[in-house]
Amino acid sequence: MDLQAFIQDEVTRRKAFPVTGQCVFLGHAGVAPLPRAAADLMREFLDRASHHRQEDAWTETWVEASRRFAAELLGAEPGEIALLGPTALGLGVRAMRSSITPTTIPPTCIHGPRSARAA
Repeated sequence: MDLQAFIQDEVTRRKAFPVTGQCVFLGHAGVAPLPRAAADLMREFLDRASHHRQEDAWTETWVEASRRFAAELLGAEPGEIALLGPTALGLGVRAMRSSITPTTIPPTCIHGPRSARAA
């Protein structure tokens, strides 16, 4: 199904986001409803990771499918999509590609991810 059809089909959207059967989900940029497809892939990933090396659980097929989907959403080519970990990593990579002078401090995540700091 293409994105436009998904946007226009309420029944399909409700199936894709099971939480909408219980409530209206009002989130913000940092919080979003967990789509059924993401939950299914997470279960598959965890099953693979629990039976094999965790590093090998995320298949190249999933990586390429993610790049293609992100490219379609953004109007880009899949090769232009980089999948990174924390935001600070992406900012650091971008900073390193910029003109850096002795007074430039590239953005980094000094204290680790927010979730690790909260513990």
